[in-house]
Amino acid sequence: MHRMTPPVLGLLHEAMEHTHTVLARVTDEQRSAVTPCADYDVNGLAAHLIGGLIWFAGLPAGGTTNPTELDEPDLSGRSLVAEFAAAARQAHDAWTGQTLTTVFTIASNPVTGEGIAQFTVVELVGHSWDIATATGQPTHQWDHLARATLDLASGLDEQILRAPGMMAAPVPVAADAPPVDQLVAFLGRDPRWTADR
Repeated sequence: MHRMTPPVLGLLHEAMEHTHTVLARVTDEQRSAVTPCADYDVNGLAAHLIGGLIWFAGLPAGGTTNPTELDEPDLSGRSLVAEFAAAARQAHDAWTGQTLTTVFTIASNPVTGEGIAQFTVVELVGHSWDIATATGQPTHQWDHLARATLDLASGLDEQILRAPGMMAAPVPVAADAPPVDQLVAFLGRDPRWTADR
């Protein structure tokens, strides 16, 4: 009997496919480009996303609940797309409707698998915007994914979402701004970001 994919896992799979598409459009020359995420260039941000997915994929099988215990991969001379695809396959295979109900202890706080999956979606879509923007890719056609991700992000615990090293305070944006602008502004990004600002 075919089982329906829980909504958050469907959105997770969509976010992973979306991020894969963004990474596939990055040229070798663009890997050192600065991004709206001040701590990372494109290559470093890709490594951050891949490392995060590897950590996320390991949780259901008893992997560490502390993401800082895993080093982000060294992508020097390696394909961003291939490395991301491998990590995405691991995450896809590891997470099911059952694992969404599991409670994990993250930084001394109990968090359901669904909550971690939701945050993973926000990370993927938010940082894929960083990479797309840094490499000159169009983003305003992301309406469906941006709206769904903003709905998720709006329901996350603000203390966790805005913790040091996580998302910054929201940036003001017009109420009729495109959905992707509303999303990244909520996540603390200036939708008008350019490398020379």
